[in-house]
Amino acid sequence: MVLIRSACRFSLAARWASLRIICSSWFKKFFTDNTSTREAFYEVIFCDNLAVLLLLGIDTYRKSFGVAYETVVRIIQDNLKLEATGRPAKSTTSIVDKLHRESIRLSQLQDIAGCRIVIENIQEQDSVVSQIRNAFSLVSLVDRRIKPNYGYRAVHLIIKIDEKLVEVQVRTILQHNWAELSEKLSDKIDPSIKYGGGNKMTQELLLKMSRNFEHYEKIEIDMTNTFQDVTEESQKKVLKNQRDEMEKLKQEMIKLTKSLI
Repeated sequence: MVLIRSACRFSLAARWASLRIICSSWFKKFFTDNTSTREAFYEVIFCDNLAVLLLLGIDTYRKSFGVAYETVVRIIQDNLKLEATGRPAKSTTSIVDKLHRESIRLSQLQDIAGCRIVIENIQEQDSVVSQIRNAFSLVSLVDRRIKPNYGYRAVHLIIKIDEKLVEVQVRTILQHNWAELSEKLSDKIDPSIKYGGGNKMTQELLLKMSRNFEHYEKIEIDMTNTFQDVTEESQKKVLKNQRDEMEKLKQEMIKLTKSLI
């Protein structure tokens, strides 16, 4: 038991708190309700070594998604000719935090492995989502544009390859910049911000920005559809000027968001 702890000590620093809470609660539930010195000592030994074993198991499980992930990225890049960037892999720490936060089983996690595609606008987003759904046989879709998650908007496709789930995030540039800002604020201020927690003013700022971006993208769709339906050149010219102004506004929003990241 001591050898296990020594061999894995380097990987525990950032992961220990959540696992110790989980292991401690298990110990109290199944072994004792008392708080004697000897039982407290056994709890420390039990929890420390169980935490190490859990970390090793989770890390091994996480690494088992490598082949499925590479298959999904290859098909997206080679067959669909889309640029899929590898989003940061979900670390063992992140997995432990999510299991603790959402009280779910490890097998229920859908985003252990995944990639991200960032495109220009909603129309392209819909097109890319359709292409990916047609390229794979087992795909489920989560549309966060319909029901945003604390302001987060995007389309996620969960692809099943050899019994492994790989998540593909498809975002517009505005959705992506909003998500990057939320991540940055979570890192700098409070990790709970991206889950609806943290400072109220910060949450209100993110939600307002998300709604403004959504409103812009709806106008963008309407203008594009109207432009396609118009036949008179004079009307097309007016609409083109309006679209150009909208594009300038969009670039200003992107610039503003990046300045905050």
